[in-house]
Amino acid sequence: MNSKRVKSNKSRPALCHSALAWARRRVCSLLGALALLVLIPSAGFAATYNLAYNLDIVTNPPGTSYVAERNRIQSPLSSGAKWGIDSYGSGLTTNNHGYTEPLVQEGWWSINFRTMTNYYVPVSSDINLTNHMTNTYWYVPYSNTLSVTITGTNGVVWSVASASEWINSSAYKPSYTDNFDIVAIPTGSYTITFPLMAVYDTPPPVFTNITAVS
Repeated sequence: MNSKRVKSNKSRPALCHSALAWARRRVCSLLGALALLVLIPSAGFAATYNLAYNLDIVTNPPGTSYVAERNRIQSPLSSGAKWGIDSYGSGLTTNNHGYTEPLVQEGWWSINFRTMTNYYVPVSSDINLTNHMTNTYWYVPYSNTLSVTITGTNGVVWSVASASEWINSSAYKPSYTDNFDIVAIPTGSYTITFPLMAVYDTPPPVFTNITAVS
């Protein structure tokens, strides 16, 4: 009588059990890796702080009211002084006096300020933000006078040129006539030129350098 050998399947449950255990360990390892990936980035988030700036004046320009000038600088209207964080708008200055910029990341920032007539053009301030901060930027007014006296005739129209920022002064004009006091202008070098006038010798240009209040 012929007999056939039948392969036994008794070893398969053990193999299945081993494969299941390996799969479970693999899943647990993956979950652990995912948990690690979730937790690590959260520790790297930068701290954020509030940053505020007050805008004020050292004093008022000559011939103006201190109260009126301070109100002009601190006005929330579009004509008032403004400040802004350089990277928050490519140098735009849109924040009013006393405004608080929330949730600014810690680190170094450049702060810009709006140019205001009759005050020195602001220079950007670099700050290291490590906590909630309130600063004050002080606008410094022009306070110099340039006086020109003409003798011997009348109706002399003369002009002034300068590499300084004096076109930001409300006293700036393309030309002046006869005796004139230009108030107030910033420090810097100035060149005064005179026109040709019949029967008069034309004086050479006059150079002057204003280095302090004068």
